[in-house]
Amino acid sequence: MNSKMDPMGKAIADYFKTQKASKLRVFSPMFEEDEIPLTTLFRNYKSMPEIERKALDMAKGRVLDVGAGAGCHSLVLQEKGMDVTAIHPDADEWYRHCGNLGTNARVLQAARQNSGSWRSSLV
Repeated sequence: MNSKMDPMGKAIADYFKTQKASKLRVFSPMFEEDEIPLTTLFRNYKSMPEIERKALDMAKGRVLDVGAGAGCHSLVLQEKGMDVTAIHPDADEWYRHCGNLGTNARVLQAARQNSGSWRSSLV
């Protein structure tokens, strides 16, 4: 695994490989420190809060999933047959390790430009 991978990417790749749950500690000047159980990033549709399920149900057309994390929202939309692009920093590196997203999703590093338009965006 790339030692320069972001901490979230490392945590996701490690959890995907080992299935050992841990917590990801999040720091931001915009909100108080928080801890996220890694299993949250791998949840299915039924395990998501109602507001997330509603947002996924409202998605139409091509979808851009910004800050995709482990890709759980992208996977739900893929299962519905939607065209999804998942974006997250270091995504190329850790999705390659996880092999998490299927063939219908394109994974891009956030710094890259992608031409095209999307009808729905998840952020």
